[in-house]
Amino acid sequence: MAFKQSAALSVFAIGLVVVLNKAHAFQDTAPNVERADLARYEGFTMPSEELPLQSYIDGVLQTLHVKPGDHFKKGDVLVSLDDDLQVLAVQVAKLRAESMAEVHVAEARVEEAQVELESQRELAEKSSATPRDVRRAEAGLAIAEAELELAKENRQLEAKQVEIEEERLTLYHLRATFDGEVLSIATAEGAIEGAALRQNDPIMHLASLDPIVARISLPKPVVGELRVGGVYPLGVGDQADPVHGRLKRVASVADRGSQLVEVEFEIPNAEGRIRSGVRCRLQDTAEAEAKAASSE
Repeated sequence: MAFKQSAALSVFAIGLVVVLNKAHAFQDTAPNVERADLARYEGFTMPSEELPLQSYIDGVLQTLHVKPGDHFKKGDVLVSLDDDLQVLAVQVAKLRAESMAEVHVAEARVEEAQVELESQRELAEKSSATPRDVRRAEAGLAIAEAELELAKENRQLEAKQVEIEEERLTLYHLRATFDGEVLSIATAEGAIEGAALRQNDPIMHLASLDPIVARISLPKPVVGELRVGGVYPLGVGDQADPVHGRLKRVASVADRGSQLVEVEFEIPNAEGRIRSGVRCRLQDTAEAEAKAASSE
Protein backbone atom coordinates (compact mmCIF):
# COMPACT_ATOMS: atom_id res chain seq x y z
CA MET A 1 0.00 0.00 0.00
CA ALA A 2 2.81 2.39 0.97
CA PHE A 3 4.58 1.48 -2.25
CA LYS A 4 1.50 2.44 -4.32
CA GLN A 5 1.17 5.79 -2.52
CA SER A 6 4.86 6.51 -3.09
CA ALA A 7 4.56 5.66 -6.76
CA ALA A 8 1.53 7.87 -7.12
CA LEU A 9 3.33 10.78 -5.47
CA SER A 10 6.30 10.27 -7.77
CA VAL A 11 4.07 10.38 -10.87
CA PHE A 12 2.37 13.52 -9.55
CA ALA A 13 5.71 15.18 -8.86
CA ILE A 14 6.99 14.36 -12.34
CA GLY A 15 3.78 15.73 -13.89
CA LEU A 16 4.05 18.91 -11.83
CA VAL A 17 7.63 19.44 -12.97
CA VAL A 18 6.60 19.00 -16.61
CA VAL A 19 3.76 21.50 -16.23
CA LEU A 20 6.01 24.02 -14.51
CA ASN A 21 8.68 23.62 -17.18
CA LYS A 22 6.10 24.19 -19.92
CA ALA A 23 4.75 27.23 -18.14
CA HIS A 24 8.27 28.57 -17.77
CA ALA A 25 8.97 27.90 -21.44
CA PHE A 26 5.77 29.75 -22.42
CA GLN A 27 6.73 32.68 -20.22
CA ASP A 28 10.09 32.88 -21.94
CA THR A 29 8.60 32.94 -25.44
CA ALA A 30 5.68 35.25 -24.71
CA PRO A 31 6.54 38.92 -25.25
CA ASN A 32 6.83 40.85 -22.02
CA VAL A 33 5.67 44.26 -23.26
CA GLU A 34 5.69 47.31 -21.07
CA ARG A 35 3.36 50.14 -22.00
CA ALA A 36 6.35 52.32 -22.77
CA ASP A 37 7.29 49.87 -25.54
CA LEU A 38 4.04 50.38 -27.48
CA ALA A 39 5.83 52.88 -29.73
CA ARG A 40 7.73 49.97 -31.24
CA TYR A 41 4.56 48.55 -32.77
CA GLU A 42 3.55 50.77 -35.64
CA GLY A 43 0.97 50.24 -38.31
CA PHE A 44 -0.55 52.26 -41.13
CA THR A 45 -3.84 53.94 -41.90
CA MET A 46 -5.82 52.62 -44.84
CA PRO A 47 -9.20 53.11 -46.54
CA SER A 48 -12.24 51.68 -44.83
CA GLU A 49 -13.65 50.68 -48.23
CA GLU A 50 -12.55 50.44 -51.85
CA LEU A 51 -15.10 50.93 -54.61
CA PRO A 52 -15.05 51.02 -58.44
CA LEU A 53 -16.43 54.07 -60.22
CA GLN A 54 -18.34 52.92 -63.30
CA SER A 55 -19.96 54.75 -66.19
CA TYR A 56 -23.69 55.23 -65.66
CA ILE A 57 -24.45 55.40 -69.38
CA ASP A 58 -22.99 54.80 -72.83
CA GLY A 59 -20.85 57.75 -73.90
CA VAL A 60 -17.48 59.21 -74.72
CA LEU A 61 -15.06 59.91 -71.87
CA GLN A 62 -14.24 63.60 -72.15
CA THR A 63 -12.26 64.57 -69.02
CA LEU A 64 -10.65 62.82 -66.05
CA HIS A 65 -10.60 65.50 -63.36
CA VAL A 66 -8.44 63.49 -60.94
CA LYS A 67 -5.44 61.18 -61.03
CA PRO A 68 -4.21 58.36 -58.77
CA GLY A 69 -3.29 59.66 -55.34
CA ASP A 70 -5.63 62.65 -55.50
CA HIS A 71 -7.97 63.23 -52.58
CA PHE A 72 -11.52 64.40 -53.17
CA LYS A 73 -14.55 65.56 -51.22
CA LYS A 74 -18.13 64.40 -51.49
CA GLY A 75 -19.77 66.14 -54.46
CA ASP A 76 -16.58 66.74 -56.45
CA VAL A 77 -16.81 65.95 -60.18
CA LEU A 78 -14.36 63.13 -60.89
CA VAL A 79 -15.18 62.26 -64.50
CA SER A 80 -17.02 64.03 -67.33
CA LEU A 81 -18.48 62.41 -70.44
CA ASP A 82 -19.20 64.32 -73.64
CA ASP A 83 -22.61 65.88 -72.91
CA ASP A 84 -23.14 68.10 -75.99
CA LEU A 85 -26.14 66.16 -77.29
CA GLN A 86 -27.72 65.92 -73.87
CA VAL A 87 -27.30 69.66 -73.32
CA LEU A 88 -29.25 70.18 -76.57
CA ALA A 89 -31.91 67.74 -75.36
CA VAL A 90 -32.34 69.81 -72.19
CA GLN A 91 -32.61 73.03 -74.21
CA VAL A 92 -35.23 71.56 -76.56
CA ALA A 93 -37.24 70.22 -73.62
CA LYS A 94 -37.19 73.65 -71.97
CA LEU A 95 -38.39 75.36 -75.18
CA ARG A 96 -41.28 72.94 -75.44
CA ALA A 97 -42.17 73.37 -71.79
CA GLU A 98 -42.08 77.16 -72.03
CA SER A 99 -44.11 77.30 -75.26
CA MET A 100 -47.74 78.41 -74.83
CA ALA A 101 -48.63 78.02 -78.50
CA GLU A 102 -50.62 74.78 -78.11
CA VAL A 103 -52.57 76.23 -75.18
CA HIS A 104 -53.32 79.47 -77.06
CA VAL A 105 -54.57 77.53 -80.10
CA ALA A 106 -56.82 75.42 -77.90
CA GLU A 107 -58.17 78.53 -76.13
CA ALA A 108 -58.97 80.12 -79.49
CA ARG A 109 -60.87 76.99 -80.56
CA VAL A 110 -62.90 77.09 -77.33
CA GLU A 111 -63.84 80.73 -77.99
CA GLU A 112 -64.79 79.86 -81.57
CA ALA A 113 -66.88 76.90 -80.41
CA GLN A 114 -68.67 79.10 -77.85
CA VAL A 115 -69.51 81.66 -80.52
CA GLU A 116 -70.78 78.89 -82.81
CA LEU A 117 -72.97 77.43 -80.06
CA GLU A 118 -74.51 80.83 -79.24
CA SER A 119 -75.16 81.40 -82.92
CA GLN A 120 -76.87 78.04 -83.35
CA ARG A 121 -79.06 78.64 -80.29
CA GLU A 122 -80.15 82.05 -81.62
CA LEU A 123 -80.96 80.48 -85.01
CA ALA A 124 -82.88 77.68 -83.30
CA GLU A 125 -85.07 80.28 -81.52
CA LYS A 126 -85.91 81.68 -84.96
CA SER A 127 -86.45 78.15 -86.31
CA SER A 128 -83.53 78.66 -88.65
CA ALA A 129 -81.47 75.87 -87.04
CA THR A 130 -82.47 72.35 -86.05
CA PRO A 131 -81.97 70.79 -82.61
CA ARG A 132 -79.37 68.61 -84.24
CA ASP A 133 -77.41 71.71 -85.27
CA VAL A 134 -77.43 72.89 -81.66
CA ARG A 135 -76.28 69.52 -80.36
CA ARG A 136 -73.50 69.50 -82.93
CA ALA A 137 -72.35 72.94 -81.73
CA GLU A 138 -72.50 71.79 -78.10
CA ALA A 139 -70.37 68.76 -78.95
CA GLY A 140 -67.91 71.02 -80.77
CA LEU A 141 -67.56 73.17 -77.65
CA ALA A 142 -67.05 70.10 -75.43
CA ILE A 143 -64.36 68.80 -77.78
CA ALA A 144 -62.60 72.20 -77.84
CA GLU A 145 -62.65 72.40 -74.03
CA ALA A 146 -61.24 68.86 -73.79
CA GLU A 147 -58.49 69.81 -76.23
CA LEU A 148 -57.66 72.84 -74.06
CA GLU A 149 -57.33 70.62 -70.97
CA LEU A 150 -55.15 68.24 -72.97
CA ALA A 151 -52.91 71.13 -74.07
CA LYS A 152 -52.48 72.21 -70.42
CA GLU A 153 -51.69 68.65 -69.34
CA ASN A 154 -49.16 68.32 -72.16
CA ARG A 155 -47.47 71.47 -70.89
CA GLN A 156 -47.17 69.88 -67.45
CA LEU A 157 -45.72 66.77 -69.06
CA GLU A 158 -43.21 68.88 -70.96
CA ALA A 159 -42.13 70.44 -67.65
CA LYS A 160 -41.60 66.93 -66.25
CA GLN A 161 -39.61 66.05 -69.37
CA VAL A 162 -37.27 68.94 -68.59
CA GLU A 163 -36.62 67.40 -65.16
CA ILE A 164 -35.96 64.02 -66.78
CA GLU A 165 -33.50 65.46 -69.32
CA GLU A 166 -31.72 67.49 -66.64
CA GLU A 167 -31.41 64.36 -64.51
CA ARG A 168 -29.94 62.51 -67.49
CA LEU A 169 -27.46 65.34 -67.91
CA THR A 170 -26.12 64.71 -64.39
CA LEU A 171 -25.21 61.15 -65.46
CA TYR A 172 -22.58 62.62 -67.78
CA HIS A 173 -20.71 64.09 -64.80
CA LEU A 174 -19.73 61.49 -62.22
CA ARG A 175 -19.50 62.97 -58.74
CA ALA A 176 -17.99 61.55 -55.58
CA THR A 177 -20.56 60.20 -53.13
CA PHE A 178 -18.08 60.25 -50.24
CA ASP A 179 -14.75 61.75 -49.16
CA GLY A 180 -11.87 59.65 -50.37
CA GLU A 181 -8.81 59.03 -52.51
CA VAL A 182 -8.26 57.87 -56.10
CA LEU A 183 -6.42 54.56 -56.07
CA SER A 184 -6.09 53.92 -59.80
CA ILE A 185 -7.49 54.68 -63.26
CA ALA A 186 -8.79 51.73 -65.27
CA THR A 187 -6.68 52.55 -68.33
CA ALA A 188 -6.28 48.86 -69.17
CA GLU A 189 -10.06 48.68 -69.59
CA GLY A 190 -10.07 51.70 -71.91
CA ALA A 191 -10.72 54.51 -69.42
CA ILE A 192 -8.78 57.18 -71.28
CA GLU A 193 -9.95 60.56 -72.51
CA GLY A 194 -11.73 60.24 -75.84
CA ALA A 195 -12.53 56.55 -75.36
CA ALA A 196 -16.02 55.18 -75.94
CA LEU A 197 -17.58 53.76 -72.80
CA ARG A 198 -20.47 51.40 -72.30
CA GLN A 199 -22.76 51.45 -69.31
CA ASN A 200 -21.07 49.95 -66.21
CA ASP A 201 -17.57 50.12 -67.73
CA PRO A 202 -15.01 50.72 -64.93
CA ILE A 203 -13.30 54.11 -64.97
CA MET A 204 -11.38 54.29 -61.70
CA HIS A 205 -11.07 52.73 -58.26
CA LEU A 206 -11.79 54.87 -55.21
CA ALA A 207 -11.10 54.52 -51.52
CA SER A 208 -13.35 55.77 -48.74
CA LEU A 209 -11.46 57.61 -45.98
CA ASP A 210 -14.31 58.33 -43.59
CA PRO A 211 -14.01 56.46 -41.41
CA ILE A 212 -10.37 55.57 -41.93
CA VAL A 213 -8.87 52.34 -40.59
CA ALA A 214 -5.69 52.03 -38.52
CA ARG A 215 -4.20 48.53 -38.84
CA ILE A 216 -1.53 47.61 -36.25
CA SER A 217 0.10 44.32 -35.19
CA LEU A 218 0.44 44.05 -31.41
CA PRO A 219 1.78 41.52 -28.89
CA LYS A 220 -0.70 39.03 -27.41
CA PRO A 221 -0.58 40.48 -23.87
CA VAL A 222 -1.55 43.91 -25.18
CA VAL A 223 -4.33 42.53 -27.38
CA GLY A 224 -5.62 40.59 -24.38
CA GLU A 225 -6.31 43.88 -22.64
CA LEU A 226 -8.32 45.28 -25.56
CA ARG A 227 -12.04 44.89 -26.14
CA VAL A 228 -13.75 44.88 -29.53
CA GLY A 229 -15.99 47.93 -29.60
CA GLY A 230 -13.81 49.79 -27.11
CA VAL A 231 -12.38 53.22 -27.92
CA TYR A 232 -8.61 53.72 -27.54
CA PRO A 233 -6.11 56.57 -28.08
CA LEU A 234 -3.96 56.33 -31.19
CA GLY A 235 -0.99 58.31 -32.35
CA VAL A 236 -1.27 59.12 -36.05
CA GLY A 237 1.57 60.57 -38.09
CA ASP A 238 3.02 63.79 -36.73
CA GLN A 239 -0.17 64.90 -35.00
CA ALA A 240 0.53 66.16 -31.51
CA ASP A 241 -2.81 65.15 -30.10
CA PRO A 242 -4.01 61.56 -30.16
CA VAL A 243 -7.09 60.51 -32.06
CA HIS A 244 -9.54 57.94 -30.77
CA GLY A 245 -10.41 54.82 -32.69
CA ARG A 246 -12.95 52.11 -32.02
CA LEU A 247 -11.53 48.59 -32.09
CA LYS A 248 -13.28 46.94 -35.01
CA ARG A 249 -11.44 43.66 -35.59
CA VAL A 250 -8.94 41.35 -33.91
CA ALA A 251 -7.27 38.61 -35.97
CA SER A 252 -8.18 35.13 -34.78
CA VAL A 253 -4.57 33.90 -34.91
CA ALA A 254 -1.17 35.51 -34.41
CA ASP A 255 1.41 35.82 -37.15
CA ARG A 256 3.49 32.63 -37.11
CA GLY A 257 6.81 34.44 -37.40
CA SER A 258 6.40 37.53 -35.21
CA GLN A 259 3.70 36.15 -32.90
CA LEU A 260 1.96 39.51 -33.22
CA VAL A 261 -1.81 39.84 -33.58
CA GLU A 262 -3.28 42.17 -36.19
CA VAL A 263 -5.98 44.56 -34.99
CA GLU A 264 -7.99 47.26 -36.75
CA PHE A 265 -9.29 50.52 -35.31
CA GLU A 266 -11.94 52.64 -37.02
CA ILE A 267 -11.28 56.40 -36.79
CA PRO A 268 -13.85 59.10 -37.67
CA ASN A 269 -12.37 61.26 -40.42
CA ALA A 270 -15.17 63.53 -41.64
CA GLU A 271 -12.82 66.45 -42.34
CA GLY A 272 -10.33 64.23 -44.18
CA ARG A 273 -7.37 65.28 -42.06
CA ILE A 274 -5.98 61.75 -41.82
CA ARG A 275 -4.60 60.40 -45.08
CA SER A 276 -4.13 56.81 -46.14
CA GLY A 277 -0.67 55.29 -45.62
CA VAL A 278 0.21 57.30 -42.52
CA ARG A 279 2.07 55.59 -39.66
CA CYS A 280 0.02 54.99 -36.54
CA ARG A 281 0.38 53.29 -33.16
CA LEU A 282 -1.62 52.48 -30.06
CA GLN A 283 -0.97 54.85 -27.18
CA ASP A 284 -1.12 54.19 -23.47
CA THR A 285 -3.91 56.18 -21.82
CA ALA A 286 -1.40 57.82 -19.48
CA GLU A 287 0.82 58.73 -22.43
CA ALA A 288 -2.13 60.24 -24.29
CA GLU A 289 -3.14 62.30 -21.26
CA ALA A 290 0.42 63.54 -20.82
CA LYS A 291 0.61 64.63 -24.46
CA ALA A 292 -2.74 66.39 -24.20
CA ALA A 293 -1.59 68.23 -21.06
CA SER A 294 1.67 69.31 -22.68
CA SER A 295 -0.12 70.74 -25.70
CA GLU A 296 -2.39 72.94 -23.56
